[in-house]
Amino acid sequence: MERNSFSVLLVEDNPGDALLIQELLAEASGSRYRLEWANRLSTGLARLAAGGFDLVLLDLSLPDSSGLDTFRTVQSQAPAVPVVVLTGLNDEAVAVQAVQEGAQDYLPKGLLEGNLLARALRYAIERQRLIVQLEAERNWLHTVIDRSPAAIILVEDATGRRIRANPRAEDLFGFRLLPDGGIGQYAEYLCHPNGQPLRYEQLAAVRALRGETIMAQEQVIYRPDGQEVPILTSASPIWGRSDEVVGAVVLFDDISHMKELERLKEQWASVIAHDLRQPVSVIMHYAALLEQEAPDRPSQRAGTQHILAAARQLTRMTADLADMSRIEAQQLTLERQTVDVAALVGVVVERMATSPRRNVLRLEVTGAIPPVSADPGRLEQVLSNLIANAVKYGYADTDISVIVQPQEDEVRVSVVNAGDGIPAEELTTLFARFRRAQQVRERRIEGLGLGLYIAKGLVEAHGGRIWVESIPRQTTAFHFTLPLRRAPELEG
Repeated sequence: MERNSFSVLLVEDNPGDALLIQELLAEASGSRYRLEWANRLSTGLARLAAGGFDLVLLDLSLPDSSGLDTFRTVQSQAPAVPVVVLTGLNDEAVAVQAVQEGAQDYLPKGLLEGNLLARALRYAIERQRLIVQLEAERNWLHTVIDRSPAAIILVEDATGRRIRANPRAEDLFGFRLLPDGGIGQYAEYLCHPNGQPLRYEQLAAVRALRGETIMAQEQVIYRPDGQEVPILTSASPIWGRSDEVVGAVVLFDDISHMKELERLKEQWASVIAHDLRQPVSVIMHYAALLEQEAPDRPSQRAGTQHILAAARQLTRMTADLADMSRIEAQQLTLERQTVDVAALVGVVVERMATSPRRNVLRLEVTGAIPPVSADPGRLEQVLSNLIANAVKYGYADTDISVIVQPQEDEVRVSVVNAGDGIPAEELTTLFARFRRAQQVRERRIEGLGLGLYIAKGLVEAHGGRIWVESIPRQTTAFHFTLPLRRAPELEG
């Protein structure tokens, strides 16, 4: 229910002015005001200390205090009680300064009128209520930020000059982050995963102040003590009422534990791949000898063929694990040479033309295809994987198109097949390690789920891009590009 009665403390040394104000409030329509009068600041402070007042009407010129010190003393004793300053015509400048320091309003004594006075008091009380509410919400937000286990930096203005960092953020960076130090005080410690420093305009906080939203961008903090901390950085702008950016919030998530698990996984994969290679080679060697020694024994010959097929599958799996480890460790090397992409694709299509599901492979070359600098063996590996996937997961008895076409500064290769397609929610994770689409799992198709991950690593090592487009129950198209200029290799 809205309040209709308010208690006001009037601190005024002039009895005539005090009587006038009492009469004006009594005549005002609407709310009722209970007025208590104190003719000295000391008397007013004593009554204010007893509590129970909704507002203070304060004359700045009193027998025991004058000027801004009068307001400051009242405000320090009762910061939650709104103050309206009463002024003479000659001290309006002082009253304005009091408002700048926290007074809710000021009223010249010579212009007082009942309803005007009552409205000013109501507005002052309501503004103070909103200020207290906002301050409580701000304190709640700061408490949540300070106690959060995540590292958070709150940018408190649109220029990035003022920030609030919680203790976890300071722990992560390894030094005290000062409120007035702004974004720039930690900028030099942030780098890309490859160690290259981020430029100021690349900082998540700066981008958020431009209106961008950044989600889980991998970076590294190089702390002053020399420690490297891998992180995921996210940021979002804070919008004002007029759709302008007034600040930003930045989150830093320490992924050191995740990186250690990845390192152990890569180490495990590398060890497994290395240790399996020799016994698999021995199995294949002796299975081949058995096959040669049993030309007239169909059952033995069939058994050795099964052994060879299983051993070849193990060889492919160990090769995939080895490639995965090289890609993760950035130790993948390319044996580059000038490659005629159209001719290479034609060879691969011809070699894979015999499909177990009676698919027809069609090669389409559009225009003159300029040569590229690439590793032909690795390109064959990428293309063979995409065509094999199109055969395995597409519809039988349908065409598979392999398209080669030039673009402005690159060559684009596409493999298009008809089939059930890939659900939209799986497209973003399709190139992840050990990731297998739902239909693959349901059909129990063999494999480690590394083919597309390795294809992506190989294409990106050439400086190209790879992506997928899929229309459910119609077509799926995998595209990759190769730049016409030579891309830097990943050195081992």
